[in-house]
Amino acid sequence: MGRHAREGTGRGLTAGPGTGAEELRRFAAGALPTYAVPAHVFVLDELPRTRNGKVRKERLPSLRDVVPSDGAARVGVEAGLVRAVSQVLGEPTVDRSRSLLELGATSLHILRVCFALAEETGADFDVNLLFLGDSLVQIARDISAATTDRDAQAGT
Repeated sequence: MGRHAREGTGRGLTAGPGTGAEELRRFAAGALPTYAVPAHVFVLDELPRTRNGKVRKERLPSLRDVVPSDGAARVGVEAGLVRAVSQVLGEPTVDRSRSLLELGATSLHILRVCFALAEETGADFDVNLLFLGDSLVQIARDISAATTDRDAQAGT
């Protein structure tokens, strides 16, 4: 984990792949006064950028993207998936460690989740990922990876 600061932008932290929100929060707690430790940490694979390389601030996560089920901030595909599953199944909270089938979803529910997630996030993915995933967390990772791979192939 390294420190990153640029003139005029304040301070930020950069971390390598696989660094979680709790690890970043612990690092900040050790390096900052208590009042300056962030209440929420958002972990992003990469910053959303325009074609010119500028950060697209409107695409950055906000506090409304926080899923409070376990206190950790969840954004992007995972947050969208949890919201879609919650809405389709009519449950106020869902266990992210369980698969859709374990949560009681039927094939019709899964198709509804697929359409809702695609509409909300713009992700284009194979519906089989929703059927085959061991947990909502894993499904979100698989969808993110598939979307990233497809975007990378389209860019080459």
